[in-house]
Amino acid sequence: MGRRVNLDDAVAALQERLRRYRPDRYPVQHATAQFHLGQALLQAGRSRDALAALRTSTALFDPRMLPVEHAKAQNLLGAALRGEGDVKAARAAFARAADVFAEHGLDAERAAAVFNLGLVAVDAGNPAAAAELFAEAGQRFAATGARAQTAAASLQLGSALLAAGEPERACEALQRAADLA
Repeated sequence: MGRRVNLDDAVAALQERLRRYRPDRYPVQHATAQFHLGQALLQAGRSRDALAALRTSTALFDPRMLPVEHAKAQNLLGAALRGEGDVKAARAAFARAADVFAEHGLDAERAAAVFNLGLVAVDAGNPAAAAELFAEAGQRFAATGARAQTAAASLQLGSALLAAGEPERACEALQRAADLA
């Protein structure tokens, strides 16, 4: 019950910010509030409700002026699209985000976008592609020192390798995940 009240309070506060920061006068502030609203709704499992906020946020964060913010909104939009089963659009959003993160040297963010691309590959029924993406994400997370994320990538890698019919490699990845946990 407490979590629901906190979500309701957060949504109300963000909606007040949206009223205060109209997009025609304060596009960046409005985009930021939309981003956080989408994030809160997505974390509450309301991906459909999050889509509108995240689409607005992505549209208002000018990719020429605020490429990193735009990419972060793209990555979160991809998660909402994936939650709604739109694998093709989710893949495109994650790929755009990964490219921008790479251009700006944001290794942890790039690793997260690549991880998300792996999840989309699983959703699309392509475990071999998913395994490649999870392996890349794991290497990138490890290079940033993100132990929990490296473990998560190893776990997903193991699962993808099992689905791809590579049990020996899967066991290695799963052992690596267990060692990191």
